[in-house]
Amino acid sequence: MVDYEDVFHLSYWRATQRTLEGVPFLNAFYSNFLATSPEVSEKFSETNFDALMRMLSISLVHVAKYSSARRPDALLKVLAERHSQKDLDIRPDLYDHWMEALIETVKTYDPQYEDGTGEGWRRVLGPGVDYMKSRYATSSE
Repeated sequence: MVDYEDVFHLSYWRATQRTLEGVPFLNAFYSNFLATSPEVSEKFSETNFDALMRMLSISLVHVAKYSSARRPDALLKVLAERHSQKDLDIRPDLYDHWMEALIETVKTYDPQYEDGTGEGWRRVLGPGVDYMKSRYATSSE
């Protein structure tokens, strides 16, 4: 049986430590993500990307943690609230773009990427992403 948490964590470490042609993983991810749709590009048009990339590296850990805990920690609650309809208005379908851009970037940056690697990312991050989507139209917990 495949331990998808191990697959994810090892791949995460390999991919995020890598720079290709002077471009770190998180920069490449955001470039890929912004290219997924005009709406995504517009949502992030006035974003401080240095701060956003620092936050992404932290938030990925908390989104992944949700997979095993099945309950949000304080930071994930704050992230969900921030991305909800009443604040940044990140619609649930935009998370699909986010996940696809992330997997495409991992394919490029993880030198040991294989068929099960993307599945590991999806299975570990998916529950946390589903939580974020579920909080879009709701008020604070």
